[in-house]
Amino acid sequence: MSLLGQMKLQAQQSLEEKNNQVKLSADSLALRNAKLKEVFDYWREFSELIRVIEPDFTHVISLPSIGELSGLKVSEPFAEYRYRLLSNETFSDEIR
Repeated sequence: MSLLGQMKLQAQQSLEEKNNQVKLSADSLALRNAKLKEVFDYWREFSELIRVIEPDFTHVISLPSIGELSGLKVSEPFAEYRYRLLSNETFSDEIR
C-alpha cells in the first residue's frame, strides 16, 4: 500500500472515531438529562408534600455578631428546572 493510501486510511479511521465519540457524547447527554429530569420530578413532588406538612427545621442557624435562629419551619420549598437551548435541543444545566 502506498503512503498516500495509508494516509487516506488513517484519516478515514480518525474521522470514524470522531463521529463515534460525538454519537456517544450525545447519547450520554441524553441519558444524563433523562436522569436529571427524574431527580427534578422527585424533588418537585417532595417539595409539594413538605408544603402540606411544614416540618420543623431542627438545625440552629448561627449568624455571627447577630445571634442564632431556631424553631424555624420549612414552609415554602421549591424545585426549579433550569435548562438551556443548544443547537435546537434542550439540555438541563449540570449539577455541580
